[in-house]
Amino acid sequence: MQSNPGPILASIAVLLGAPLAAETLPTPYRAEQIRDAFQEGLEIVTKTWTPHGQSLSVMRVKAADDEEMTFSNRLLDEAWRPVGHPTEGTSSWIELRDHASFPAATARRERRTLFTALGRLEGWLYRVESAEGDSTSLFFADDHPGPPVLYESREGDQVVSRAEQLRRHIAAHSPSALQDVLAPAALPPLPPEALRRLEYALGSWHVRAEDFDPEGGVARTTEWRNHAEWLLPGRLVLLTHDAPELGSISKTLVFYSIEEETWYLVDTNQNGQLWILSGGLEREVITSRPKKMPDGRTLVVRFTHENVEADSFEALMEISFDQGETWRESSRQYLRRLP
Repeated sequence: MQSNPGPILASIAVLLGAPLAAETLPTPYRAEQIRDAFQEGLEIVTKTWTPHGQSLSVMRVKAADDEEMTFSNRLLDEAWRPVGHPTEGTSSWIELRDHASFPAATARRERRTLFTALGRLEGWLYRVESAEGDSTSLFFADDHPGPPVLYESREGDQVVSRAEQLRRHIAAHSPSALQDVLAPAALPPLPPEALRRLEYALGSWHVRAEDFDPEGGVARTTEWRNHAEWLLPGRLVLLTHDAPELGSISKTLVFYSIEEETWYLVDTNQNGQLWILSGGLEREVITSRPKKMPDGRTLVVRFTHENVEADSFEALMEISFDQGETWRESSRQYLRRLP
């Protein structure tokens, strides 16, 4: 039987390199779970990053029965253009299960809750290490049997590849549920200033924040990192905020609505709190929608970007409890782009 499991599963297969060892960790799914999840028409869109660039792959289940599935893989470049020709392959459910079987001597796993492009997910995080000190991390979500939702490979401390599922969807009768995504040329172009802001945000940033007390003094200083990357190239940026000191992890979608002529930031954190901020292109200011707080007051947050340079800027955060009639400075963030 020929097997061609696609980029992520092929990478996992390389990790095995030999027949399964006698002692292996439990797999994240049973073969039956994968079979039940991989209905005909299922499409999984995965973004893959390497130091040479990033690309997309669209895996589609073309046929499935009790024993195996037939699928196609379509590769796309950063601009969402097809690359080469679609490939097809066949894999049994047992083969797919065993792609995630790792030797217990060199691997470990733990329960984790992670924020991903598919949302807040619970599952098993596996870490597989080699004798040379290289490692691979794979996050298998409970609700999404199959390939890992997140995958990262390291050589020493350097990340050499990373992949994340962006979408899982049953396309019942259409050739592809992604026709709108695969034809970005049909979309009107963004205003130059909107595209410039999206491109400016890309990359990793060191953040130092000074939180102010009600009298304006510095009450606390914290540091963390932000990382921004294309979720939809040229359209949508995904910002990951990870601040261990604050016990805070959040994901933010950043985009510009041509129809509304409005700049949006939509943020959610590990507690499920949702913030929606918006503003125009005429100023570097975004303001949140009013949010009811536990003490009954209504909070509005405003960010103003100041001292913007090529690789640094400051973000002044102000808060209001009277619908924006008066504002108090809450914190100032100093952001510096990392190499």
